[in-house]
Amino acid sequence: MDWLEYSGRRLGLDSQLLLRLQLVAEELFLNTVQHGHPRDPDIELGLSAGNGEVLLTYADHGPAFDPGRHAKCPDPEHDGIGLMLIRQLPDRMDYRRQDGQNLISLRFTACAQGRISTP
Repeated sequence: MDWLEYSGRRLGLDSQLLLRLQLVAEELFLNTVQHGHPRDPDIELGLSAGNGEVLLTYADHGPAFDPGRHAKCPDPEHDGIGLMLIRQLPDRMDYRRQDGQNLISLRFTACAQGRISTP
């Protein structure tokens, strides 16, 4: 069981929401590796829950990239499916660039309480 699944279960998240979280985190990581820092993908994940929502935070040190504003249209024959998942699975996504990092906050509707961060 990976960190995200373990943390989500500790927060009491259901399996359907966990799958959405894992898909989005995996696609963000793949984008970091494929387009940012393929040799040393320095990323940070955070997961918290409360007030009827779950917040997944993702940070990397790659080149500036806002997945919500990227112009590429999803094409099942080529790239773009990951961006479509990143945009459609969360209920809300916010991006900012700060101190050389891409900081992405993804909010999902759920009923859970707590906060967990990668060590």
